[in-house]
Amino acid sequence: ERSCVPGRVTAVAIDGFRHLKNYGNWRSMGMTWDELWNKYERQILEEDLSAKCASDMCTLDDDDIASQVSLRILERSCHTNRAIDELVLGGNSNETGKSRNEIGQEALAIAIELDNEINNLLNKQDEMLEKRRDVGSKIASLGTIVEREASFLCDKLSRSGNKALEALLSTKATLRSIDFLQSTH
Repeated sequence: ERSCVPGRVTAVAIDGFRHLKNYGNWRSMGMTWDELWNKYERQILEEDLSAKCASDMCTLDDDDIASQVSLRILERSCHTNRAIDELVLGGNSNETGKSRNEIGQEALAIAIELDNEINNLLNKQDEMLEKRRDVGSKIASLGTIVEREASFLCDKLSRSGNKALEALLSTKATLRSIDFLQSTH
């Protein structure tokens, strides 16, 4: 934290002096939104004026200006100062002494490993779904067998007495259990 303090103080001082020089008052937090908008609007209008001098067909309406100013603000917010990058980043290496190429290779290796792990998890999920389907088909086959047995017992029931009725009730309980198992898988 302490090593960052001189850099922060310097940045605040530079912003304050720059604002004092351009706008006549001290502001160390950078430009306000209105100042930023006016700066880029002025640049866009100057560019349009110079283009208008080249050809009489250049005129911008308010919507075009607003769109171009917004685009310019976005472009500039993504732009970095190369001198500051070199000063802070120390050339082509970071604080660990690794080059950007080495860091890129490490990041690529991590991304590949992560991708492989995700694929393994997805394959395991597919295997689990296949096993569930197999269990479901076995339960369905068991249900078919029990239904045939119940039909057979119903035929026996019509020919005989109470023992067949007990067997049929037992088969119905088995069918209910199978239906329950099918609904849970």
